[in-house]
Amino acid sequence: MMMDQEKRYDERPIGLEGKVDEGFARVDRDIRELRSEMRSEILTLRSEINSRLDGMQRAHYAGVVAIVAALIATGAF
Repeated sequence: MMMDQEKRYDERPIGLEGKVDEGFARVDRDIRELRSEMRSEILTLRSEINSRLDGMQRAHYAGVVAIVAALIATGAF
């Protein structure tokens, strides 16, 4: 009776070991894919933010130039 129980417990971890290894490999692969997707999304967002900030900076400079031109035209300078 004890031999049957020992044999059953000895066999069980071997079968689980392969499943656990496969599960970790799958999780590892999924994490790598997610990291790759996140990197590409971050690069896209960074590019979009930079272009928007460039546009805001140009608008700011244009506003300053317009104010200075108005001040010069009115003789306030």
